[in-house]
Amino acid sequence: MKTTDKLPLAVINLRKIWGSRKREIYFTQNNAAKDLGWTQSLVSQYLNNIKHLNPQAIIKLANFLDVDPRDIDPGVVEYLPNVQKRAFTYKSSDLSKKVRSFSYFQQPKTAFWVKVTKNTYLHKKNNKVLMDDTCHILVCATKEHPQATQFLVTLKGEKKAHLYGKEALPHKEDIDKKFAIVLIGFG
Repeated sequence: MKTTDKLPLAVINLRKIWGSRKREIYFTQNNAAKDLGWTQSLVSQYLNNIKHLNPQAIIKLANFLDVDPRDIDPGVVEYLPNVQKRAFTYKSSDLSKKVRSFSYFQQPKTAFWVKVTKNTYLHKKNNKVLMDDTCHILVCATKEHPQATQFLVTLKGEKKAHLYGKEALPHKEDIDKKFAIVLIGFG
């Protein structure tokens, strides 16, 4: 592999990870190429910065090397599955000053959206709040979001979902399915 100070960060990171993983789990460029469905020449071209590392190649190489694609190229985040780009207009520290910043939100693999219908309540400890029917919620398996404080629950023998705060959950024996609420959106 040629060395130069002008290599893109993704190539530098790929080389480091490649070398480290190669020492941990012996493989050759030929072995890697076969597993990736590529030619050995293409693997070499990526490692030597002859061919540009596009997002698809980064993700495929990261899967082969068993690392997060962001370890190779932090800029690949917007190309990852279940990732959404969020724009921010203000910071909570100063709502009088507009900012232009972005962040990426990665949905858990088990996540799915649920449209909240009329007469759906969010049950809290001492009260319940009627949710707006323009509301939608992103839910996922509770094991993927253990710090959740709100849940979508179906009770045994019912099809209808209910929303509960952590402190107002029904007894375990009454619950059929329980999902963590990750995000509540309106509109």
